[in-house]
Amino acid sequence: MSGNLIEVSALEKHYAIGSSRLEVLKGIEFAVGSGEIVAVIGASGAGKSTLLHIVGTLDRPSAGTVRFDGEDVFCLNDEKIARFRSLRIGFVFQFHHLLPEFTALENVAMPALIAGKRMSDVRKRAMALLAEVGLDGRSEHRPSELSGGEQQRVAVARALVNEPRVVLADEPSGNLDSVNAESLHRLMLELCVERKTTFLIATHNDHLTSLAHRVLKIQDGVLVS
Repeated sequence: MSGNLIEVSALEKHYAIGSSRLEVLKGIEFAVGSGEIVAVIGASGAGKSTLLHIVGTLDRPSAGTVRFDGEDVFCLNDEKIARFRSLRIGFVFQFHHLLPEFTALENVAMPALIAGKRMSDVRKRAMALLAEVGLDGRSEHRPSELSGGEQQRVAVARALVNEPRVVLADEPSGNLDSVNAESLHRLMLELCVERKTTFLIATHNDHLTSLAHRVLKIQDGVLVS
């Protein structure tokens, strides 16, 4: 087994549209090491989000493999894939998708509760994560009582609650102003350095791209140098 955390090989994704076929990803190959920040760039519609969805096991590839620690995750059945995704992968999206009726603390705890843990066991960790992202005084606030930047920080804390090996972020600062965006970027860099968390990030943001250890560019469904 190699030292890579993630290995993507000969990855393809296509969709049938009537009698024709739309090819979104065409023979994608790359690897990501533990503790790396890798940015995925490209024009809108190039396949960035599709790639993240497949690496995150939210979608299946049409062909090719995705390996975590040498294991081909798509050889698992749906139940085991869902369990793997819940415990090993964190997600941060452009729109935070916080549940409006729950507090910041409850939103952060939610993935752990879904994984079968009790709130009494999760509360301390969720509180610690909120403190780590600078929101220790906002735990009982609901999303409507938080700024856009604060909501996205809650989303980052939520992504980390199950201690995933990798966080997949799809335009995480795309809905933030420049000040909040740069604050979020610094936070992700700190988490990478301090926790050795791996980040695979689809972005159009030049500042975020400049913080990455490596940049992958997708053009017309293929990786280009």
